[in-house]
Amino acid sequence: MTKETAPEAYVEKIAGGLRNRIVGHRMVDPAKLLAHPKSCRIHSANQEAAVERFLQEVGWVTPVLVNKNTGRIIDGHLRVELAKKRNEKKIPVAYVSLSENEEDLVLTMLNPPCARSEARPAPGNGR
Repeated sequence: MTKETAPEAYVEKIAGGLRNRIVGHRMVDPAKLLAHPKSCRIHSANQEAAVERFLQEVGWVTPVLVNKNTGRIIDGHLRVELAKKRNEKKIPVAYVSLSENEEDLVLTMLNPPCARSEARPAPGNGR
């Protein structure tokens, strides 16, 4: 497998010729999920409180997105952190099969350059 292409064994073609990159769903211990090192966001206390209120009122409606090939979280970092604080034993995860380059592209698309969050400081620059 090269860095540019995901293993085709996992990828299924769907209507219109688009590839279905979703390869599975599982309930997973949030402590075992890996934060993405390129996730550029930290969340304000207000954002954390709003997401926590939503989860308490409605529950899980969107799974955390994890790349099966790297094991890294692509979307849902805050939900994972909140689940850890609540000592949840299992949370819903959707697995996708992406190359590292595709993973970076999806991470950027799902988390536009810190549009709703503060940028994570560079290592050694406080916080």
